[in-house]
Amino acid sequence: ITNTDDLEQMTPGLQFGTGGGQGTTIRGISSRLWQTTHADQAVAFYVDGVYSYTLDGVAPDMFDVDRVEVARGPQGTLHGRNSIAGAISFFPKRPTDYLEANALVEVTNQVTERYNIAFGGPVFSWLRFRVTAGMEYGDGAFENIGDGPDAGKPDEQFIFPQLRIKNSWMDINIRYTENEDH
Repeated sequence: ITNTDDLEQMTPGLQFGTGGGQGTTIRGISSRLWQTTHADQAVAFYVDGVYSYTLDGVAPDMFDVDRVEVARGPQGTLHGRNSIAGAISFFPKRPTDYLEANALVEVTNQVTERYNIAFGGPVFSWLRFRVTAGMEYGDGAFENIGDGPDAGKPDEQFIFPQLRIKNSWMDINIRYTENEDH
């Protein structure tokens, strides 16, 4: 599974909406005014156990994600009142005890380019780091012959640095998220 389309295909009853559409649906339940108001959504998103209104805390196309859990609803007991349809939990990869690197380069038939990289490892016996970064840009799906940008034109950059302090009595992971989507 490398993007939300794959996740949608592999999970029965899950459907991701478009930015101006009906939002994410699990078993036919969704929020009608998704991204229009700040009301509780029918499907709750979590990144490392922290509630997120959107998928902005997840790397685009799920690059460098360790696992995804989809819990069909209602999930009010585990995930609060805003998960009547269910909850989707994303768990990004954390810094590890060994050096590692991962890269992705993608060029599509719509002249879209995507470059992602993740690397990290130990600094000291008790300190580890990981940096995930990337960018995606391209011409878009449809050329706009008037004023304004082309339809579906991606222009996004992100960086997610992490520090992990781990010893025999504690395990603390600190993650910063910066995502710009124009």
